Amino acid sequence: MPETTHIHLLPDLLISQIAAGEVIDRPASVLKELLENALDAGSSTIQIQLEEGGVKLIRVIDDGDGIAHNELALALVRHATSKISSLDDLERVGTLGFRGEALASVAAVARVTIASRQQAGQHAWRLSAEAGATPEPAALPFGTVLEMRDLYYNTP
Repeated sequence: MPETTHIHLLPDLLISQIAAGEVIDRPASVLKELLENALDAGSSTIQIQLEEGGVKLIRVIDDGDGIAHNELALALVRHATSKISSLDDLERVGTLGFRGEALASVAAVARVTIASRQQAGQHAWRLSAEAGATPEPAALPFGTVLEMRDLYYNTP
């Protein structure tokens, strides 16, 4: 007779790693998600840097709206987005990305750092997606630099 199993909630990290498997099947899908974010931020110039086909490094540098200092950490949380806040918004999505899934999924299986400065901001700020990290001052004219290193280093 099989052992009785009990229903339980999965740990947040494991949930994010499972979601990453749905969103990130190869480096090209990571790049697609990051480019969509840059375009949705109103960027007119986007630079892309890759190492080892994107497995070792994907860096996307844009001149878009930037992310507010106090929202950097929130940008890495699952289902956090600036693009929808109601069912009506969801039914009229006019952006490329909207789920708030990509950055959290990438951060669950890779080393992610975001540096960003809004045009009106006095300073740029950088945040590593590692647990316990806090934003620190950075050098950046305006826009966002998203750096993803070592894709799949942290897979279940």
